[in-house]
Amino acid sequence: MTTTTTSPTTLLDAELIRRQRVALGLSEREVAKRLGVTGQVVPPALLRVSAETINGRRAEVVSDELGCFALDVPSRELIRLHLTTRSASAVTEWIRLDPHAR
Repeated sequence: MTTTTTSPTTLLDAELIRRQRVALGLSEREVAKRLGVTGQVVPPALLRVSAETINGRRAEVVSDELGCFALDVPSRELIRLHLTTRSASAVTEWIRLDPHAR
């Protein structure tokens, strides 16, 4: 008899991928073709998260009750994230998510 175990990390990863797919309205196949940012704020809080490209385009979402969020972003552009709660805000430095892009 073979026993298969799944680590909590694997279950969490699968749940984050599922949440991203649902949040973006994509099929599993479409998710594999796109680059996204999936995250969670700790401690959990409702917040607005937006990804801004260097050209000024924005994608924006509101996190769920656990502070989880998923954004679909361009894979070949520099982006920065804006995070806003009722009482605070933060902006990341410019980052490139696709290490192969030039």
